[in-house]
Amino acid sequence: MVKMSHLKRSQHSAGYNNMPASIPVLILITLTVFVILAIVFRPLFFQKSSPYFTRTQQPFDESVSVLELLSELEVDYLMGKVNQADFQESSTTLKQRYLQIDADANQKK
Repeated sequence: MVKMSHLKRSQHSAGYNNMPASIPVLILITLTVFVILAIVFRPLFFQKSSPYFTRTQQPFDESVSVLELLSELEVDYLMGKVNQADFQESSTTLKQRYLQIDADANQKK
């Protein structure tokens, strides 16, 4: 009987010897979870640094818009999406509109 109780006690204490080895693993897992949570939720708590380039709102300029339309029309014509008659008509209209906007802007100055 003495031998059995000694055996049970040694098995029982062997379980406690394994316990301290699992504590560092639990601490490591806990720290890893906190680090991951900090990385994921960081944008919610800290404001972003200023961007490299600030976008300022430019006032709308119709002449630039007309020139962009003319440029897109030319690209479409060169790619074969617009036939020559439509291109000529539309580009003439856009060029006239640009000249009218330019003339109005010069009169205001």
